[in-house]
Formats: sequence, structure tokens, C-alpha cells
Amino acid sequence: MAVPALEVRYVSKVYEGKVPHRALDNVAFDAEDGEFTGVMGPSGSGKTSLLNLIAAIDEPTSGEIRIAGTALHSLGSHEAALLRRRTLGFVFQHFHLLDTLTVEENIAVPLTLEGISPGRIGARVREVLERLGIADIAERRIDAISGGQMQRTAIARAIVHRPALILADEPTGNLDSRTSGEVMRLLEAVNREDRANLLMVTHDALAASFCHRVLFIKDGRLCNEIVRGSHRQTFYQRILDMQSLLGGERRDLPTTRG
Repeated sequence: MAVPALEVRYVSKVYEGKVPHRALDNVAFDAEDGEFTGVMGPSGSGKTSLLNLIAAIDEPTSGEIRIAGTALHSLGSHEAALLRRRTLGFVFQHFHLLDTLTVEENIAVPLTLEGISPGRIGARVREVLERLGIADIAERRIDAISGGQMQRTAIARAIVHRPALILADEPTGNLDSRTSGEVMRLLEAVNREDRANLLMVTHDALAASFCHRVLFIKDGRLCNEIVRGSHRQTFYQRILDMQSLLGGERRDLPTTRG
């Protein structure tokens, strides 16, 4: 039996203080190999806390998280850092690219950190540049490209080392609706063609409609799940309905097809 790409086992997170805050409460789900999973919910619902736990940036108060069979709680700080670098890929709302480097140098960072030979790095980076349609801007500095090109560069950096799991945090949050659609179609293609495992936190119903399923969090608890099925338009409408029910944020977007 195949090991799930991600296992979240009854995870809770309490932030201590004068008034302790329970950010997550007994959250449990699996993400199967090759699955594109969305996580949605109102602001303050626990989405970011969940992402930080899965990214091994923070530790759960109770419960367990496994990535490709590895229990994160069993790792020391050095091992956790290596896991983030080797096993995870990250796509952020604010891109987190290095302005002092070119597009191709940014993409090469995960491979450079692993000490891979320049020849192998060059070949892999060229492959990813071509695939994502940004080969023509490879030598440009980050401050000389558009927001959409920045996000394509960030996606290229996230997949260049073939991670076990890609975590996307509001990847369309700083993009207009047209560019958002392009970025989501690109992530969908990476998921489909590479069977890459993706987990995406988003407020954007249209972005979420590219997922295979969407998990909804409110007040730190998983409260619902919607599976895409064969009709994306129906899936999109159901996501909007659930957002309205939960009091979440919604973005006015055009009708989608597919």
C-alpha cells in the first residue's frame, strides 16, 4: 500500500500566553500521492498555523505530521532544515526571490545548496526555464520582471529539485485575475504531468477550483471537504457557497469553464 504524501494525524497547536490560543484543534487528513489539495477558511481560522507545522517551521502541541513517511516531530533542528530544503518546495504570495540574483540564479538556489555540479545545475535549470516559459528572461534581475514572471520563477525554484511536496501559500494573492489563471494552470500542469503533490492555502475560490479537493477550516477545526469531480464550474460554485456559509473572504472573479 502506497504511503500518503502527507499525513496529518490529530494535530493541535496551542500558543501559550496570558490567554492561551488554540490555533488548531485535532486536525486530521491525508493527502495522497499526486493529489492537489486546497485549504480554505476565514482569516484567523488556522490555515497559516497548519502550513507552518507541515513546513516543519513550527511544532504541534499534540499529534503527528508525516511527509513521505517521515515523522516531522522526530527530527532535530538540523534534520528539519534539511527536510525543508530537500523534500519541500515553497511558493509564496510575496515570491521571496533574491533581488540581487537573476531569474536563473534564483531557480538554481536549491540545487546550489545541495552542492550539485554546475553542469547538472545548468541542465536542470534550463529544462525548468523552458517548461515554464521564462527562458527569455533567464538573465534578467528580479526587479526587471513582472509579477507574473516573478511567480513563474518562484514556481520554477519550487520544483527544480523535484520535492516530495510543494506548499503554496496564497500563490495568486498579488496577481491580477488573468495572471492568477495562468499561474494556476501552470501549477495544475505541474501536478498532472509530474504527479507532484501540492498543498495550497488560498482565499481565492477560482484558484481553489483547480484543486482535486478543498478542505475548509474554521476556528482551528476541519469543518468540511469538497471534492472536485468532473465539473469544475460546479466545484467552483460549491466553494463560493461554502465560503459564504463560513463567512470567509471572496474575490469577484469571472465565470470559469472546465
